[in-house]
This record gives sequence, C-alpha cells and structure tokens, in this order.
Amino acid sequence: MKQVIPDSRAAQLGIQVGDIFTHYDQQPILGRSQFIQGRAKEPADGAAKELTVLRDGKSLTFQLKPGKIGAVLEEKLKSEP
Repeated sequence: MKQVIPDSRAAQLGIQVGDIFTHYDQQPILGRSQFIQGRAKEPADGAAKELTVLRDGKSLTFQLKPGKIGAVLEEKLKSEP
C-alpha cells in the first residue's frame, strides 16, 4: 500500500501504508489489476467481503464493502511473481 486517503474507507477500517493485500474473499490476490477489476464487477449494494493484509509479519482481516476504498496500491503486490 503506497497511500491511504484521509477519511477514506481504508482509513476508517485501519488499513495502513505498508500493508500488503494477500487475500480477498478468501482467494489469493494475484495482482493489483486482478483485485481492482474483480472489485469493480461487484454490485454496489453487495455484501462486505473479507480482505486479508500482511502487516509486520502478521495477517489482519477487514470487512470491506464494495466500492472505492481510498487507497493507492503498489504496482506489484507481494504475491505477484
């Protein structure tokens, strides 16, 4: 995570700069594009899904509703080759 926009959904959830997105809806995140495109296909009124991040060697989970999260992701995620 390169940046978290103040007062955004990500900031309200406690997502921090340096967090590495590893899983979404219990599926590995294979890349930034896959994550963004997959979320864009979700219905705006859909249920929250679990986002798992790696922070300081520990996995943390957040319940993330559809829509923009207010964060700038790294070009490559840790799980990308």
